[in-house]
Amino acid sequence: MPFAEGPYSGKETGETALLRSLLDSFSEGDVVVADRYYCSFMMIALLRQRKIDVCARLHQARKVDFRRGRRLGPDDHLITWTKPARPEWMDLKGARPKTIRKDKIQIDPDLLQRLYQECGGWIQRIHEKLVEEHKIQIGYPTLTRLLRELGRAPWGDVCLPAVLRDRVDDRRGVALNAFGGRR
Repeated sequence: MPFAEGPYSGKETGETALLRSLLDSFSEGDVVVADRYYCSFMMIALLRQRKIDVCARLHQARKVDFRRGRRLGPDDHLITWTKPARPEWMDLKGARPKTIRKDKIQIDPDLLQRLYQECGGWIQRIHEKLVEEHKIQIGYPTLTRLLRELGRAPWGDVCLPAVLRDRVDDRRGVALNAFGGRR
Protein backbone atom coordinates (compact mmCIF):
# COMPACT_ATOMS: atom_id res chain seq x y z
CA MET A 1 0.00 0.00 0.00
CA PRO A 2 1.47 3.40 -0.93
CA PHE A 3 2.01 6.09 1.66
CA ALA A 4 3.08 9.72 1.67
CA GLU A 5 5.28 11.65 4.02
CA GLY A 6 6.31 15.26 4.01
CA PRO A 7 7.87 18.10 5.98
CA TYR A 8 6.40 19.09 9.32
CA SER A 9 5.38 22.60 8.25
CA GLY A 10 5.17 24.85 5.24
CA LYS A 11 3.11 25.15 2.11
CA GLU A 12 1.55 21.96 0.79
CA THR A 13 2.49 19.86 3.83
CA GLY A 14 -0.95 19.12 5.26
CA GLU A 15 -2.83 15.84 5.15
CA THR A 16 -4.90 16.79 2.12
CA ALA A 17 -1.74 17.71 0.17
CA LEU A 18 -0.29 14.33 1.05
CA LEU A 19 -3.48 12.60 -0.11
CA ARG A 20 -3.35 14.53 -3.41
CA SER A 21 0.18 13.20 -3.92
CA LEU A 22 -1.26 9.66 -3.71
CA LEU A 23 -4.08 10.12 -6.23
CA ASP A 24 -2.22 8.27 -8.98
CA SER A 25 -1.98 5.16 -6.78
CA PHE A 26 -5.77 4.74 -6.77
CA SER A 27 -7.54 2.84 -9.55
CA GLU A 28 -10.93 3.34 -11.09
CA GLY A 29 -13.55 1.65 -8.90
CA ASP A 30 -11.55 1.95 -5.66
CA VAL A 31 -13.33 3.19 -2.56
CA VAL A 32 -11.63 5.74 -0.33
CA VAL A 33 -12.80 5.56 3.27
CA ALA A 34 -11.80 8.79 4.97
CA ASP A 35 -12.51 10.72 8.11
CA ARG A 36 -14.41 14.01 8.11
CA TYR A 37 -11.25 16.05 7.58
CA TYR A 38 -11.17 14.94 3.92
CA CYS A 39 -14.84 15.59 3.32
CA SER A 40 -14.48 18.70 1.16
CA PHE A 41 -16.02 19.44 -2.20
CA MET A 42 -12.64 19.75 -3.92
CA MET A 43 -11.18 16.52 -2.53
CA ILE A 44 -14.27 14.52 -3.37
CA ALA A 45 -14.41 16.12 -6.84
CA LEU A 46 -10.76 15.14 -7.48
CA LEU A 47 -11.48 11.55 -6.48
CA ARG A 48 -14.78 11.30 -8.37
CA GLN A 49 -13.10 12.73 -11.49
CA ARG A 50 -10.93 9.59 -11.44
CA LYS A 51 -14.04 7.41 -10.89
CA ILE A 52 -13.05 6.66 -7.31
CA ASP A 53 -15.89 6.34 -4.80
CA VAL A 54 -15.68 8.12 -1.45
CA CYS A 55 -17.15 7.20 1.90
CA ALA A 56 -16.62 9.88 4.55
CA ARG A 57 -18.42 11.44 7.47
CA LEU A 58 -19.71 14.91 6.82
CA HIS A 59 -17.43 17.63 8.11
CA GLN A 60 -18.86 19.14 11.29
CA ALA A 61 -18.91 22.65 9.80
CA ARG A 62 -21.02 21.63 6.81
CA LYS A 63 -24.76 21.84 7.28
CA VAL A 64 -26.99 19.55 5.24
CA ASP A 65 -30.76 19.41 4.93
CA PHE A 66 -31.47 15.69 5.46
CA ARG A 67 -34.95 16.12 4.04
CA ARG A 68 -33.24 16.28 0.65
CA GLY A 69 -31.22 13.48 -0.92
CA ARG A 70 -31.78 9.78 -0.43
CA ARG A 71 -31.87 7.97 2.88
CA LEU A 72 -29.97 4.70 2.76
CA GLY A 73 -30.41 3.64 6.36
CA PRO A 74 -29.96 4.89 9.92
CA ASP A 75 -27.25 7.57 9.95
CA ASP A 76 -26.66 6.89 6.26
CA HIS A 77 -27.63 9.42 3.64
CA LEU A 78 -26.73 10.07 0.02
CA ILE A 79 -26.51 13.73 -0.96
CA THR A 80 -25.55 15.68 -4.04
CA TRP A 81 -23.28 18.66 -3.68
CA THR A 82 -23.04 21.50 -6.12
CA LYS A 83 -19.81 23.39 -6.52
CA PRO A 84 -19.72 26.14 -3.90
CA ALA A 85 -19.39 29.75 -4.93
CA ARG A 86 -15.95 31.25 -4.51
CA PRO A 87 -15.91 33.07 -1.18
CA GLU A 88 -15.40 36.83 -1.37
CA TRP A 89 -12.27 36.64 0.78
CA MET A 90 -10.62 34.50 -1.90
CA ASP A 91 -11.20 37.12 -4.57
CA LEU A 92 -7.75 38.60 -5.00
CA LYS A 93 -9.01 41.48 -7.11
CA GLY A 94 -10.49 43.13 -4.05
CA ALA A 95 -7.40 42.47 -1.93
CA ARG A 96 -4.86 43.97 -4.30
CA PRO A 97 -4.19 47.67 -4.25
CA LYS A 98 -5.22 49.60 -7.34
CA THR A 99 -1.74 51.04 -7.61
CA ILE A 100 1.61 49.76 -6.57
CA ARG A 101 4.03 52.23 -5.09
CA LYS A 102 6.80 52.80 -7.60
CA ASP A 103 8.35 55.89 -6.11
CA LYS A 104 11.36 55.66 -3.90
CA ILE A 105 12.16 58.60 -1.70
CA GLN A 106 15.27 60.21 -3.08
CA ILE A 107 17.05 62.69 -0.84
CA ASP A 108 20.22 64.40 -1.87
CA PRO A 109 23.02 62.79 0.18
CA ASP A 110 24.66 66.23 0.56
CA LEU A 111 21.46 67.53 2.18
CA LEU A 112 21.43 64.61 4.61
CA GLN A 113 25.11 65.12 5.44
CA ARG A 114 24.52 68.84 6.04
CA LEU A 115 21.45 68.23 8.23
CA TYR A 116 23.32 65.56 10.14
CA GLN A 117 26.03 68.07 10.96
CA GLU A 118 23.56 70.88 11.78
CA CYS A 119 21.50 68.67 14.07
CA GLY A 120 24.44 67.08 15.82
CA GLY A 121 23.33 63.62 14.71
CA TRP A 122 19.86 63.78 16.30
CA ILE A 123 17.64 61.85 13.88
CA GLN A 124 14.41 63.24 15.29
CA ARG A 125 15.58 66.80 14.58
CA ILE A 126 16.77 65.80 11.08
CA HIS A 127 13.33 64.30 10.47
CA GLU A 128 11.58 67.47 11.67
CA LYS A 129 13.71 69.66 9.39
CA LEU A 130 13.09 67.45 6.36
CA VAL A 131 9.32 67.49 6.92
CA GLU A 132 8.84 71.09 8.03
CA GLU A 133 11.53 73.06 6.21
CA HIS A 134 12.19 70.97 3.11
CA LYS A 135 8.63 69.60 2.71
CA ILE A 136 9.93 66.05 2.23
CA GLN A 137 7.49 63.48 3.57
CA ILE A 138 9.65 60.64 4.82
CA GLY A 139 9.06 57.99 7.41
CA TYR A 140 11.37 57.74 10.37
CA PRO A 141 12.50 54.17 9.50
CA THR A 142 13.31 55.26 5.95
CA LEU A 143 15.37 58.16 7.26
CA THR A 144 17.38 55.93 9.58
CA ARG A 145 17.98 53.50 6.71
CA LEU A 146 19.23 56.32 4.46
CA LEU A 147 21.53 57.58 7.20
CA ARG A 148 22.90 54.07 7.74
CA GLU A 149 23.56 53.80 4.01
CA LEU A 150 25.53 57.05 4.23
CA GLY A 151 27.58 55.59 7.06
CA ARG A 152 26.13 58.06 9.53
CA ALA A 153 24.54 55.53 11.85
CA PRO A 154 27.29 53.17 12.97
CA TRP A 155 25.34 52.03 16.05
CA GLY A 156 22.54 50.16 14.25
CA ASP A 157 19.19 51.89 13.98
CA VAL A 158 20.13 54.91 16.06
CA CYS A 159 22.30 57.90 15.22
CA LEU A 160 23.76 59.29 18.40
CA PRO A 161 24.99 62.81 18.86
CA ALA A 162 28.72 63.22 19.22
CA VAL A 163 28.49 63.92 22.97
CA LEU A 164 27.10 60.43 23.61
CA ARG A 165 29.19 58.37 21.18
CA ASP A 166 32.02 57.80 23.62
CA ARG A 167 29.52 56.46 26.19
CA VAL A 168 28.01 53.87 23.87
CA ASP A 169 29.23 50.33 23.54
CA ASP A 170 28.56 49.46 19.92
CA ARG A 171 28.55 45.71 20.51
CA ARG A 172 25.27 44.01 19.66
CA GLY A 173 23.04 43.45 22.70
CA VAL A 174 24.63 46.11 24.89
CA ALA A 175 22.16 48.86 25.78
CA LEU A 176 22.19 52.08 27.75
CA ASN A 177 20.20 52.36 30.93
CA ALA A 178 18.11 55.43 31.75
CA PHE A 179 21.14 57.25 33.20
CA GLY A 180 23.35 56.71 30.15
CA GLY A 181 25.51 53.99 31.65
CA ARG A 182 26.14 50.51 30.32
CA ARG A 183 24.13 47.62 31.65
